Amino acid sequence: MDSTPLQDGMSVPEEIKRREDRIAKIKVAKREMEERAQARYERVSPEKQELLLLGQARLALNRACGASIENPMKGSVPRRGESYKTNHAKQN
Repeated sequence: MDSTPLQDGMSVPEEIKRREDRIAKIKVAKREMEERAQARYERVSPEKQELLLLGQARLALNRACGASIENPMKGSVPRRGESYKTNHAKQN
C-alpha cells in the first residue's frame, strides 16, 4: 500500500472523482476520433481503399520479415512491378 502522505488540502474521494471524470472525457474524445477516421475512410474511393489495405499488409509483412527503419531492405517484400531478385540485389 502507498504510504506517501497526502498533499495539504487533497481529498481522496474528490481526486478519484476528478480522475474518473477525466477518463470518461478521454473515452468520449477517443470514440469521436474513431468515428471521424471511419467517416474519412468511407469517403475514400474503393480503389484508394484497396491501395491503403495493400500498403498496410505490405508494411505488416515487412515487419514480420524483420525490415526496420535502420535496415528497410532486410526481409522486405518487393513493390508492385519490382521483382524479388531486383529488390534483394539492392541490398548487396
